[in-house]
Amino acid sequence: MAEQRQSMDNYTRGFGYALIVAMIFNGVLTILKEKIEAVHDVLALVFWHHWIGHGVVVLAVFVILGFLFSKSSARQEDGGNLATWVIWAAVIGAGLIVMFFTVKILA
Repeated sequence: MAEQRQSMDNYTRGFGYALIVAMIFNGVLTILKEKIEAVHDVLALVFWHHWIGHGVVVLAVFVILGFLFSKSSARQEDGGNLATWVIWAAVIGAGLIVMFFTVKILA
């Protein structure tokens, strides 16, 4: 049976790419908050609690990049390929957090 390739609209593609960036950014921000006290304190000061700030910043990155990436139609991507990248971004983002805290606990 022949494999069918369906193209995605610009918003699906754009927010898919934004999800990839946001998941990796989430892991990086988690590490930054733990290593740099000033980042932790600024998020806590502005958003009442550092985890609320963390969520707001990651969500803002996702939404802003989603709309920006949706405006560019530079590359056509099929859904399976984008899904693979999303899965890898989730593994990388979670892996960053797990590795950081594992090293921190073992140290």
